[in-house]
Amino acid sequence: MATDTHQSSSNNRVTPSSDAQPLEATSVTLNAAPQAPCSTERSSNTWHQYQWPIIGAAICIPLVILVVFVLPNLVTSSSPTASVSESEEKTEAPAAPKNELESPWQDAQLAKARRETQDLLAILLDKQAQLDSMNVADWANNEYQTAVDFAHQGDEHYRARNFTRAQEAYRSALSTFDDILILSETVFSNALSDGAEAIQSGTSSIALAAFERALAITPSSELAQEGLNQAKVLDEVVTLLKAGSRAERQEKFNDAQNLYQKALTLLPGHQATQVRLAAVNDRIRDNQFAAKMAAGFAALAADNVQTAISSFQEALTIKPNAADANTALRQAQQQQTNKTIQSTLKQALQQESEEKWQEALSSYKAILELDRNIVEAQVGKIRSQVRHDVDKKLTDILNNSARLNSPAVHAQYTAFYKDTLSIATPNSKLETQLNRLNMALHAANQPTIITLQSDNETQVTLYRVGDLGMFSETTVTLKPGTYTAVGTRRGYRDARTEFTVSGENQNQTIVIQCSEKINNG
Repeated sequence: MATDTHQSSSNNRVTPSSDAQPLEATSVTLNAAPQAPCSTERSSNTWHQYQWPIIGAAICIPLVILVVFVLPNLVTSSSPTASVSESEEKTEAPAAPKNELESPWQDAQLAKARRETQDLLAILLDKQAQLDSMNVADWANNEYQTAVDFAHQGDEHYRARNFTRAQEAYRSALSTFDDILILSETVFSNALSDGAEAIQSGTSSIALAAFERALAITPSSELAQEGLNQAKVLDEVVTLLKAGSRAERQEKFNDAQNLYQKALTLLPGHQATQVRLAAVNDRIRDNQFAAKMAAGFAALAADNVQTAISSFQEALTIKPNAADANTALRQAQQQQTNKTIQSTLKQALQQESEEKWQEALSSYKAILELDRNIVEAQVGKIRSQVRHDVDKKLTDILNNSARLNSPAVHAQYTAFYKDTLSIATPNSKLETQLNRLNMALHAANQPTIITLQSDNETQVTLYRVGDLGMFSETTVTLKPGTYTAVGTRRGYRDARTEFTVSGENQNQTIVIQCSEKINNG
């Protein structure tokens, strides 16, 4: 039942419509004070032509003042009308019978009760409008009609000017409206729940009705609007689910997957769709896993180990915890390891034959990292390490043969030469190195004649040999080694020369003389 609330901009009058609230508010209007006409009687007598207008004006002016300023106040103060509430339109009050006395106090109390009643009525009409906007008749019609009956009773009391009883009736109607508003929360919640259950069960008609009821109660509810949108596509989702089931029966699992995914896009969170999609995904995953395992075993049988490993790894990405895939992968990896070991052993032997001892040593270490129990690699590592150390030591001494001039170093490498000589093979790199070492050891023990030149004025001393005196040229026989010659001369700075003697440097000449004069200032 619709109820309109009218508000006048001039006096805030609240008037219920004749439909829902057949309340007739008493209206009172103020009577306008009668106007006293102003007239000037003109005599037909024309004597004294200008005296009459003056006399007329003198009579009219006092009358105008009386009518305009005095008479309205007298009329207003004596009016028997009572003031009404700001929300009630002023209408003309019935004149009191001449034989009854006026009752100002009683009139004032009635006016106050009327205002309170109309204030209560305004609240009641607001509640009614709120419930009407929520389509209350669809979900609480009986309670709503009870409130309306209370309102009608209030109207009857109002007409009888029994405002106390009218307020009681209106309050009963207001209390019933409040109860309905509280009930609306439960009805709204139940509507959402019913709609959600209907969505899951695939009953679109029930879902639509439930969510429409929820939106009627709370139009701003995003949850109810979302539910209504889902209900509108529910029939299409059900159709997609049926098509997916047919595809599954025909073992067209990819087609079924696409249909279920489309249904889930239309209706996210739909449990039936999620269950079916999960089941078909499992079937697809099982098929993919079986295909990868078959490809892996086929590659393994063809000795295509790397391809087999890749297939088993892909199978494990589909089912990470599959025991059979893990076992097959370990088998393929072991086969791959064995192939790598054999290939690396062959490579290490080739590197040994070429006397690439550092490279061979690295190959044997790589094998032992794959499998510590490979005996051939263990022996090869030891052999390569020894030959690598020998090669490094020989290279070092041959590049620094002057160290052989030291008796201790000479003795050490003489013993090393004899020990190593037994492992050399003809035409090998080691044989060449040992021959060079033997020559260096022999040269380190052969004295060499060294020529020293000076200016016959410099006193020359050769450390580790002695004082050679002054000379222009002299020769000394020295064993290989490093020597230092020092020249001194009065008035000149000392000269110092360091030189190395080796068996390979024959006919060596050393100049030692003081040539830089000292400036004594």
